Amino acid sequence: MTMMPELLENQLLVTKFYVPVAPGPLILRPRLTALLDKSLEHSFTLVSAPAGFGKTTLLSAWQQSREARKPLVVWVSLDEEDNQPKVFWSYVLTALKIQQPDRFLHC
Repeated sequence: MTMMPELLENQLLVTKFYVPVAPGPLILRPRLTALLDKSLEHSFTLVSAPAGFGKTTLLSAWQQSREARKPLVVWVSLDEEDNQPKVFWSYVLTALKIQQPDRFLHC
């Protein structure tokens, strides 16, 4: 029997929690990278821009470049179908639980 894409217990797609790998050499974005570095001074940073503006590429490259210092990065890839509050928060809380299971035991 063939299974559908790998799912978590509550039917969330596991692939939505993986940071994509930046593909090869990229255009340097020093101003945006500096802003992301500065964001580490805060407990939460949200990056938001319209589709096609390079959020995924920027964040993926930034996170890979910081591997040695390992900032806590919680990644959730959302689609239009995830627009329902219950689904949205299920993904967000599950992503937090994956990164810090001891802090989010009852999510």
